[in-house]
Amino acid sequence: MNLKFVFSVAAIGLLVAGPALAVVVIEEDFEDDVVDESMFFVWVLDENSERVPDSNFDGTHPERGLGFQQSQLDHINGAPTNTGRPGRWIPNQYKIGSPDEDGMGFQGGEWFDNDVNPDTNWQPAVVTDFRMMSINPAAPPRDGNEGFLINHHQGDCTSANPCQSPGIAAFTSYKLAREAFIKFTDAAGNDVATQAGDVLRGSFDFVASTGIPIFGFSSNIQQMADDTGKSGEDHNGDGDLDHEPLTKSAVGFGQAFHPMHVGIPGWQGQAILPEVVSQIGFSAGFNQTYTMTWTPVPEDAFNDPAGSCQTNGNCATQVHLDPDSDLCTNPAQPFCTTTLDDPNDPAFSRSTPNDVFYRYQTLAFEYTVGNDFYDVLTLDGQDVVACDSTNTSLECDDGNTPGAPEPGNVPISRPGDVVDGIFFGSSGKRNGNTFFFDDICVTINESLDGCSLTGGEPGTGSSGGGGGPEPTVLIGDANNDDQVTGADLIAVQQNFGTVYPSDSGCDGQGPGDANDDCQVTGSDLIAVQQNFGTVASAAPVPEPATAALVGLGLLAAIGRRRRA
Repeated sequence: MNLKFVFSVAAIGLLVAGPALAVVVIEEDFEDDVVDESMFFVWVLDENSERVPDSNFDGTHPERGLGFQQSQLDHINGAPTNTGRPGRWIPNQYKIGSPDEDGMGFQGGEWFDNDVNPDTNWQPAVVTDFRMMSINPAAPPRDGNEGFLINHHQGDCTSANPCQSPGIAAFTSYKLAREAFIKFTDAAGNDVATQAGDVLRGSFDFVASTGIPIFGFSSNIQQMADDTGKSGEDHNGDGDLDHEPLTKSAVGFGQAFHPMHVGIPGWQGQAILPEVVSQIGFSAGFNQTYTMTWTPVPEDAFNDPAGSCQTNGNCATQVHLDPDSDLCTNPAQPFCTTTLDDPNDPAFSRSTPNDVFYRYQTLAFEYTVGNDFYDVLTLDGQDVVACDSTNTSLECDDGNTPGAPEPGNVPISRPGDVVDGIFFGSSGKRNGNTFFFDDICVTINESLDGCSLTGGEPGTGSSGGGGGPEPTVLIGDANNDDQVTGADLIAVQQNFGTVYPSDSGCDGQGPGDANDDCQVTGSDLIAVQQNFGTVASAAPVPEPATAALVGLGLLAAIGRRRRA
């Protein structure tokens, strides 16, 4: 085929191709939220009449809220704000009720478990300086604010654990800071969503301290938030009513039993919500299925009245992921050490399944929207893979299964073209859940360099996990000006056939090498076309009219060369 013809076709392609969206859609470190630090702990007086944290709320036991006072005094009133940055929080809409109106919490004019200090603010919380708690002086300090969810109900109010003291939150008080939904926007606050073929990248730091914390992508984040306000309806299609009124942990025979509300279904085979594109779970507990995801059961099995979904509730398939343990004894976790004085790798994973989990981790991802699998998924820099077997007692690489689990095999729960937000929550009917998260960066067709967050690098005493994947070379940028324009097509033409050293000297910087493979071929033409209009950071995105002019100019240049 005539090479000039190939370039002519490529230039014509630019005439009809619009610029690809390249934008940061979430940049959140919670530092714009104001937290009343004086109320972070419940205080008592010691033998010297000095104020010290109450042992039930001093951070010793994460299932008790890590010092989270259950009045509204230290709890931001509403969802986090994220003022002036990409990403807009959407408040959950749970109908809590009041003494005058029945809801999930108030029934018959009283709180469901007779607590006189009920936690009626169910919005996600923001807490301060978790790592600076006095009870945990050896922990790596993490200054500043962080998001916090809790859904904990591990007993009823009794004479031994009273909830009837005004102004005092008891151990058995139901502690709630519920699901967090954040919608993609640009820095100006305009709504943004992906389309097929976009590359979604992101990372965030987290502590999955207890229960079944959940993170995921949504195709309609507003709908997910709105549905939290609909009680007595079936949202996930499994035939059971959702968001039912809460009950005590001990109820009489035949009475309704809802001691803990399920926020994001999936755990134990519950059907995942229809707006979920992907959800990743972290099980902190005795079974050590630490990382997992879920896929829906086939539609015919889901709707079969005699099938396992309708009869046994097995409406989703749990996929066992690896790394699958947060124990320091697991050799697959090289970040664990056995001493507390290691400045880079402090031993803040569990040594036994039920120990407190203090260490922050980083989950990072890359996903080409519409595909069935993640392109990249890492936990603290280690590749996450889907195991051959769902049985956590077996090796991830099942000897009876040909091949071996490899990066890029983690399935997307429900692939589709649209992702417009992410969510944080918890799953499970009878688990105490606590979840910390911070330094959230999500981009579309953009590296993570575009985010400016407060978190530090591992070992610096700020963020335990680091900043996500390494920055990637801008694919399509053949002339190294941090944007993909018609000039890159010219660079490919002028250097066509060149081969660069396939070592660090290449590094994706060879003129004309648009796809970073150290040679200039027809693949570079395709890379320019597929990424036209993408920018690395603040470089201007060409308008469609500009793209057309560049394409016409290139056609003219080709024509002049032919006549010459």
